[in-house]
Amino acid sequence: MALDSSPIEVTHEGDVICISLCDSQVQGAVLPHVAQDCIKAIKDVTSPRVVFNFEGIEYFPSTGLGTLIEFKQAIHDRGGEFRLAGLEPHICDLFRISGLNHVFKICATVADALSELQSVASRPAPK
Repeated sequence: MALDSSPIEVTHEGDVICISLCDSQVQGAVLPHVAQDCIKAIKDVTSPRVVFNFEGIEYFPSTGLGTLIEFKQAIHDRGGEFRLAGLEPHICDLFRISGLNHVFKICATVADALSELQSVASRPAPK
């Protein structure tokens, strides 16, 4: 991947932001760029609803967990919702072993994550 290209692809499914990694083998050196580009994707959005799509990702370094935690916090600080989707079993194990499966909401597929986030949007706001 060229240095001037983004390591993520951002798409929209309705008003849900879908973020996918562009490389199936995520290396630690690219994580700062992932973090920057993820924050750019939500910077002008109030209450962002975001799916981070892991489909097709064969390798994700444990150092990337901190990047995801920071991104989740940025979404939470804006009153938003965050889902991880499409994790391969060995990547899911990384979250389980680290205990982060209790921190992140993990969905089997992007479609499941979109369905959850759309149902969150349809709930009445708390009074």
